[in-house]
Amino acid sequence: MPRVFIALYHKGIDKDVRSTRCHQYAEMPMNHLGYILEYHDVEQPLPNIVDRSDVAGVITCFNSVARPSDPQEYLDWALRAQEAGKKFVVLGASGFEGTKKKEGPSEKNVNRFWNNLGLESTNTWTTKTYASVIAYSDPMMMDFERSHAIIEDPYPDMRIISPEATTHL
Repeated sequence: MPRVFIALYHKGIDKDVRSTRCHQYAEMPMNHLGYILEYHDVEQPLPNIVDRSDVAGVITCFNSVARPSDPQEYLDWALRAQEAGKKFVVLGASGFEGTKKKEGPSEKNVNRFWNNLGLESTNTWTTKTYASVIAYSDPMMMDFERSHAIIEDPYPDMRIISPEATTHL
């Protein structure tokens, strides 16, 4: 049974693995579920995980600063991984947004990624989060140690398009 998740991070922003959001927010629960995070710097060539039978999927915890510098290359890699049956956990920004040096991928290709997860992007972001409230929180997945009453980071507005998709927050 595959037990490895590739945890993508930006070494230029997060100086060591312990300072990454993947480590701070997700590693302990994923370890509890029997998964191991294998960290990889997105500024290095992305690993070939298509043929790795030990890899269950990929987890990302990007933000507006810590993200791939070539969003098209990253999206192409992510789509190949999805086509090979790898799962994706996306906490925060997708990593597909354009940068000052590179334009972002086409909306069609980005939606292909989200559609594979049972989601659809509305192509809008909520950037002023002070008035945001959590409408639903799955008690089996959230709020074990503390309530998440404050939403600080901007977030993309998404829609569920598959009956198989599950909302936890």
